Amino acid sequence: MSDAQREKPPVEALPSRRRVLVGASITAAIAASIAVGYASRRGRTLRLATGVADGTFYALGRALQRSVSGSDVSLSLLNTGGSEENLALLQSGRAELAFASSAVPAVEGVSLLCPLGDELAHIVVRTAAGVRSPTDLVGKRISVGPLRSGTRLAALAVLSHFGLTERSFHAVALSPTAAKEAFVRGELDAVFLLSPLRDPFVDAMLARGDCELLSLGAPDEVGSALDGICASAPSFQRAVIPLLSYGTTPTRAVGTVRGTTYLLARNSLSDSAVARVTEMIFRDKVRLSRVDPSLARMSEQFDRGVVTYPIHVGADQYLRRAEPSFIERYSDPISLAMSLVAVAWSGMNALRTARQRARLHRLDDVHRECAELELRSRDARTHEERRRVYEGADELRMRVFDQLVAGKFVADDAFRVLVLRLDALIARNDGVPGMALAPVPLPTRDAAGSDSSKDSSHEC
Repeated sequence: MSDAQREKPPVEALPSRRRVLVGASITAAIAASIAVGYASRRGRTLRLATGVADGTFYALGRALQRSVSGSDVSLSLLNTGGSEENLALLQSGRAELAFASSAVPAVEGVSLLCPLGDELAHIVVRTAAGVRSPTDLVGKRISVGPLRSGTRLAALAVLSHFGLTERSFHAVALSPTAAKEAFVRGELDAVFLLSPLRDPFVDAMLARGDCELLSLGAPDEVGSALDGICASAPSFQRAVIPLLSYGTTPTRAVGTVRGTTYLLARNSLSDSAVARVTEMIFRDKVRLSRVDPSLARMSEQFDRGVVTYPIHVGADQYLRRAEPSFIERYSDPISLAMSLVAVAWSGMNALRTARQRARLHRLDDVHRECAELELRSRDARTHEERRRVYEGADELRMRVFDQLVAGKFVADDAFRVLVLRLDALIARNDGVPGMALAPVPLPTRDAAGSDSSKDSSHEC
């Protein structure tokens, strides 16, 4: 056999082509799945339905887009007509996130991340139009916001309370910027906006000096039109635009209603993505509040009973991540209660100690009186003297038992010793001549061993 033949390995030791292909396929599949999973974690892009390009929703979307930049989630903004269109995009799956007003009826398949802030109904009217109340808007040209927007739905709901329908006035569907330009050109008598307080568009229009804010009702009057609007549209709540909120205007408090801006998500959106977006919102709260000042009051501890959507599981996981325990949540009341209990316990101990000390003082006083009677008993030589000792001891004994009934003494061993002492004193002076017991000397023995105590007893 040649050397070449000896060095050639057996055929069984060489990997077959099929094994190589199978191993390469498995390796490629694992690498591809890892790469896809990594890319899905690092490059998840969510479509956020905002609003018109010059509206508050779009500006808020851009701020939120900057907030999540650099994280494992990115946002792609969609220009829309407003809340109603945003909800339709969520339901159809053409958007994963969306802003929406609480003025728009809730839909299925959508959950809440968090309420972002309040939005007030602003009705800016031209002074020359002579509009003093909502009923004066009949026949006027009013911008009620874009079609399929929350502003339009809110405007129709508010004006319907005063008996106005779309046939009662000329409804114009314009964006905020277009409405401002039309208002400047004199093509509009009023503009309805659903926006946060100190809205820049409202501020710019009121700064012209030829328009004012229309009040929907007396803000300080119970049962005014504001309560009627809230009764017919439960998504609204009473609100007021304070005096001089926009520079030199308004010159009086303006009654209005307010809704809430929601950030919503499809129910099918992953919990981790929703939790991440919710985290970034609250982490970048300061920057977002520069776009909408009402976001400065945004809180993780909002009232879940007043929102019209269920909380998304991912948002709920984030909001409850550091939920305080019962002791942490009520630490102040618990500390106060424990302090009060400690004070009460100390007071009870002090009172108990004081009562014990008082009883001891009373016992000492009775023992002193008893000792004085015993001295008088030893010194008594006549029946009359023994009778007075007897009466004093009996009166002292009755007084001691009266104090026992009154709670000034306790029937303990010290009290029983005192009673035995008084009983012995009374027995020595029971009024029978010759029965008073004189001090008994200790028995002693003389040198003869006799007991000298017998003679002493005979002398007594």
